[in-house]
Amino acid sequence: MGVYSICCILRSLQDNLVWDLIGIYGPNADALRVNLWEELELFLSSWDIPWCLGGDFNVVRFPSQRSTRGRLTSAMCELSTFINRCNLVDPPLEGARFTWSSHEEVPILSRLDRFLFSVEWEEHFQGAHQVTLPKITSDLLHAGDAPSVRRPFRFENVWLQVKEFPLLVKNWWDQFHISGSPSLCVG
Repeated sequence: MGVYSICCILRSLQDNLVWDLIGIYGPNADALRVNLWEELELFLSSWDIPWCLGGDFNVVRFPSQRSTRGRLTSAMCELSTFINRCNLVDPPLEGARFTWSSHEEVPILSRLDRFLFSVEWEEHFQGAHQVTLPKITSDLLHAGDAPSVRRPFRFENVWLQVKEFPLLVKNWWDQFHISGSPSLCVG
């Protein structure tokens, strides 16, 4: 577990492929984001296995990923540099242009959420793609036909200190019945 990410090593039940999933909640301050890139690069260099990173990076990659457009900033360039340096795939987002809204009368919209993955991960899970899902309680998790709520889900690190937390998560997870390839039902 890092400051801005949680790293999980997974094994596919279908073919025993070992791969890594990193959940991300990036800092809002541009000055702190260099710490996120360093943290992720440390995880990526630790194991020679396929990777999938996903979450709220709190930065867009291109001006077109904000409703206000604007100019190309150093924070955007740093995200692109990280993606290129780590040889990650940034697939297009299907279904919508943006993943976040300020919820104001005239909302500011941005694409802050994304999944990135290694070429090896993409080769193994061919056909994987990013699509926007109906907003339920999380930016990334689709929970069926539950009524939508305005407040997004936020993971709290303090939950990891509760002894029963892993069992609660397992029980909640087991309640969901999602069809499709197990590798494609995550996120």
